[in-house]
Amino acid sequence: MYLSNEANEKQEVTKMNKEKQEEIRMKKNNRISFAFTEEMSKLAVILVTLGIEFTYKRLYDGCQIMVKDKGYDWDAICHSGSYGHQTGLLEIFGNIVDFNKTGGDTVEGFLTANDVLEKLTEK
Repeated sequence: MYLSNEANEKQEVTKMNKEKQEEIRMKKNNRISFAFTEEMSKLAVILVTLGIEFTYKRLYDGCQIMVKDKGYDWDAICHSGSYGHQTGLLEIFGNIVDFNKTGGDTVEGFLTANDVLEKLTEK
């Protein structure tokens, strides 16, 4: 089938637009959302103040803090798949979770850095 020059140009523009949209989408997916770092940064300051060693790393489009301290292995995360991410809150997993309060669940979400601090002081 023969296309006019105008039709060919429209196809080229459409193809370029789709490629540009994909490029923009990939760049967005490669970023850490600032909303996911605020409480995590507060938690990092708390841990440094308490002298607790931790690892801070990128996780998907957010971040993760991993702690191995005095037999308490736990982590805190905030990314687009974690409980509480919609408002920048943290999800925790591991020995820091009180299974009696969570009904036996292994994670607890929708927490601030201060909520995590309270859990640390309970242990």
